[in-house]
Formats: sequence, C-alpha cells, structure tokens
Amino acid sequence: MDFRTCRICNVEKPVDDYHRSRDKRRTECKSCKKHIDAKRDRKVYDDGFFSVYYLSEHHYVGITNCIKRRMSEHNRKGKPVDCYEIVGEYKTAIEAHYVETILHLFGYNGFHYKG
Repeated sequence: MDFRTCRICNVEKPVDDYHRSRDKRRTECKSCKKHIDAKRDRKVYDDGFFSVYYLSEHHYVGITNCIKRRMSEHNRKGKPVDCYEIVGEYKTAIEAHYVETILHLFGYNGFHYKG
C-alpha cells in the first residue's frame, strides 16, 4: 500500500485518504481538504450579516447572508436584478426572517415555507 504525507497536517496516510487528481500529486488528505474548503466557503459566501432585499420588478422580498451570490442565483433563474434594494441588514437570521415574513404578509412575493 502507498503512503503520502499531507502537506497540511504532516501526517503520513494511505493514498486512499487523499482525493484523486489528474496530475497524481495529492498534497492534502481528505479531512484537511474538507476543512480548507469549508473555511473558504464561509469566507467567500458570508457577508457577516443577513440582508433582506427587494426585487422591484418582481415585487419579491428575500433574505440572504451573501447578497452577491444570491443576486447571481436570481440572475441565472431569469430574474433581472439590476435594481434590487436592501431593505435592512440584521445580525441574526431570525431578525431578518421576521422582517421578511412581515413583508410577505403585506403581499410581497417570495419564498414561502411549506409545513
């Protein structure tokens, strides 16, 4: 059985503990790679607060913790996002969710939970 040393944790592990790659240079073990990816995702996809936003063209209200990613998702689904507005920014998802829910009760479109 082949072994490699992870460049992150410096532990020698079996090759099966590494993801396969095209160039056969497996430098991080699976557990270190998972940790790095999770950390990167949090950094890239988190504004540090929760935004309630409004898409005027669709009379749509939504909530996100990464406005850039969320607008990109709407755009891919065919919803123009050229003139979105931030209704408010909140420290917790619960606060933002309350505001979003109240706006939905007033007739704004948006995601509705099915219970």
